[in-house]
Amino acid sequence: MHPEEISLRIHGVKGLNTSLASQIMRQLIASGTEPCKLLREIGLNDRQQAQFKQANARYLASTLRWLEQVCCQILLYGEVGYPERFKHINDAPLLLVQGNPQLLQQP
Repeated sequence: MHPEEISLRIHGVKGLNTSLASQIMRQLIASGTEPCKLLREIGLNDRQQAQFKQANARYLASTLRWLEQVCCQILLYGEVGYPERFKHINDAPLLLVQGNPQLLQQP
């Protein structure tokens, strides 16, 4: 599973604060194994595991296709380039950006 898909799936899991979701994403991506096998080990309950596994296939496919376009990317909480003003939101959003993401740093 590609890192982008893992990110989209984790974003749809309820009950994870931004910091924990970010940490889980990094663990799943770094593991290099099938993420569904690690979900319980990293602390997701049964309901959260189901939400990860049963993410909306149409949403995933269309978003992953969109990300293949030039200048389209995901900005995740904790990554370089994630806008400072969004870092203070309790449930900081995953940002789908088309164009220059540095413009999000401007007031």
